[in-house]
Amino acid sequence: MQSDCEEGCHEAPTGTADACNEDRGTPTDPGWPDCPHRALLHYGIHPEASDRLRCAGITADRITQTIGDAAASAGFHASDGTVDGMAYTAAIDLRTRDMSESEIRALLERLGTHGFAAWYRKPGSDDWPSNQAPHIHAVFAGVPMKSVLRSQVRDFLLGRNGLSTHDPYGFWRPSAAILETVRLLYSRNYTPP
Repeated sequence: MQSDCEEGCHEAPTGTADACNEDRGTPTDPGWPDCPHRALLHYGIHPEASDRLRCAGITADRITQTIGDAAASAGFHASDGTVDGMAYTAAIDLRTRDMSESEIRALLERLGTHGFAAWYRKPGSDDWPSNQAPHIHAVFAGVPMKSVLRSQVRDFLLGRNGLSTHDPYGFWRPSAAILETVRLLYSRNYTPP
């Protein structure tokens, strides 16, 4: 059914009905489909992020890093806090070695739809060093996080690469609906750009 919207129309994520701007979601209910709550996919993930990863089609074997202190991670994967006595980080790395670039773009789309600021770290592209491993780096926008991850979410919302250069990101562009979902979730705890 089509209707006229006084304040314009908001294009919702794929699989969700579009809505009038005045009917858009809120930080606590961004208007997305429910994701059933289940056991954590992997240690070190916030429970809500774990559920959203599962709804985006992620299985535990695709997750390569949550909480970690590897030198190459430069603190991005340090703990952000605890939930129910379990430490978590908002940053997750995902394996891509068995995926085509079109499959990676589709996964970035699904992650964005479920509230993740996400980038494909392709060696030699978008300022990612050519000697580093390819992967997807994703940050769940709806939970408290350290300042380096807040900077990455702000970069995502501004079309940047989430790295220290803050250059434009060229591999994939999120839709307006994805940007709105990430912005709403981020506003639970922080002021978006």
